[in-house]
Amino acid sequence: MFAQLARRAARPAATAAAARRQFADAAPAAGLMKLNFNLPQETLYDSVNVKSVIVPGATGEYEVTADHVPIVAEMKAGMLTINHE
Repeated sequence: MFAQLARRAARPAATAAAARRQFADAAPAAGLMKLNFNLPQETLYDSVNVKSVIVPGATGEYEVTADHVPIVAEMKAGMLTINHE
């Protein structure tokens, strides 16, 4: 058990830095986030400040806000609702 803890502690700093980059950047303003939404043929939103985005999921709808907790969920076809400032 001690050997496992020692190996975890000895991981390179790059691994820790890479883990930190997985989370979203700070919100651009209080309660707002930047939305980028692209289709293969065009860009619909390019760094636009929005309040939230409601996404259809396999088990219901998910509302994503600026301070949301990272989540992995199955999405389904449907309509996105984008709440602007």
